[in-house]
Amino acid sequence: MRIYEFFKESLQKRENTTFINVDGKSFTYSQAYKYIKLYEANLSTKNFKSIVYINKNHIDHVILYLLCSKNNLTFASLDLDANPVDLTKQIELMDNPIVICNQKFFNKLNLKKKDYLNIIKLKKNKFIKRKIKYPENNKDFLISFTSGSTGNPKPISLSQKTKIIRAKSNIEIFGLRQKEKSLISTPLHHTLAIRILTISILQGYEIYLMTNYHFENLLQIIKENSITFTIFVSTQINQLLKKKNNFKFLVSLGSLISSSSTLSINNKKILLKHFDRSIFEMYGLSELSVVTNFDISKNKSRLASVGKPINGTNVKIQKKKHEKIGEILVNSKYVFSGYYKNKYQTKKSFKENYFLTGDLGYIKNNFLYLTGRKKRMIKIKGISVYPEDIEKAFLNSNLIRECVAISHKDKDEEEKIIFIFTSDKKNKNLEYMIKKQFLLRLTPFQIPKRIVRLDSIPKNKMGKINYKELNLFLETYE
Repeated sequence: MRIYEFFKESLQKRENTTFINVDGKSFTYSQAYKYIKLYEANLSTKNFKSIVYINKNHIDHVILYLLCSKNNLTFASLDLDANPVDLTKQIELMDNPIVICNQKFFNKLNLKKKDYLNIIKLKKNKFIKRKIKYPENNKDFLISFTSGSTGNPKPISLSQKTKIIRAKSNIEIFGLRQKEKSLISTPLHHTLAIRILTISILQGYEIYLMTNYHFENLLQIIKENSITFTIFVSTQINQLLKKKNNFKFLVSLGSLISSSSTLSINNKKILLKHFDRSIFEMYGLSELSVVTNFDISKNKSRLASVGKPINGTNVKIQKKKHEKIGEILVNSKYVFSGYYKNKYQTKKSFKENYFLTGDLGYIKNNFLYLTGRKKRMIKIKGISVYPEDIEKAFLNSNLIRECVAISHKDKDEEEKIIFIFTSDKKNKNLEYMIKKQFLLRLTPFQIPKRIVRLDSIPKNKMGKINYKELNLFLETYE
């Protein structure tokens, strides 16, 4: 079954009911259907197999997603704020694409095959001149590029079948009802936003779509429109916790769901104190969707955990003998189709049908505990040091606001630990005070060699630390 068929079912039942709300404008199911037909008419003379859309969150994201679903085309939504050089590479990877963006942005792209690129301007009076022969099947329905915070972003391919079973799994996990109002606050070039969209289409929800993100706007939209379902990223949760008064905006939510990075134990305790409904934290990857789900409300004694594997998922730890921590491996029916046009990368990412997550952790009483990223592990004179342990030592420190420990090689190619932090304190002896804390809280091998203070730690749009940008900064920092 195609995602578009779920939309058609809702169209037949509630054609004049609101489907999407965006920037103060409402689109009914009937209007969305006509918009899809309009796009089909304008694309009728083009020879293409995939659609690339480059824009901030827009109604066209939803329309093109449904159009590609209907006709078994490949859809890729790209980040408007990304480097044009990177975007050009991503576009040229696609199979015979048609690119949809504004003319000004299009001129920034340095594309070699300009003959297959078009900027679509919809004409209301244009009719289909010929019937396009669309593919019968397509395992590469959705191409989503990872954030690329630690390297080059990988193109993840997903089939419609996988998107549907992932959405149905989330509907079951969170006990979602038929009549909900959903909110998409994160960029639609990320899989989290597409997941909320897919769930909403399957369930026939009224969707609210944020185009320009501000945390205050997020709270207002939830309260004013009685939003009942959304998925937050952890940075949004952290902003929420800055003021107890913020919780009054969330009274309509059926549950509070956190995704992206894990929440601190302290923040989970604050949530339990101020939010009296179900609180869920998910651990997952774009390649696998949700791996574990943690019902915080029912497991108050295991707040360091990220929960148990969901139905259809098996988790094991690949570790050396007598070691507790190892790499997390996952076998899942929600697995992606593979890295788009990269069979080698796909093959080396699996071991005996288990996906190598690159995350480190351990299992205790069937609950999974995360300890860090394999790529972030630092070897200091042969001893494994986990940056997350250094960062956790300062979670409740009143000296710093945020911190990150990072590995960086000096001129002699020796690996060293750099401690980067932000602080609201103006104390001139702040670095000296932090060094004293190093001696009290860390082992000798964990103690950073350098301390760097920044006004803010660079992050991507999903609130994850941009390690690539940090490393570029350290190369020029003296």
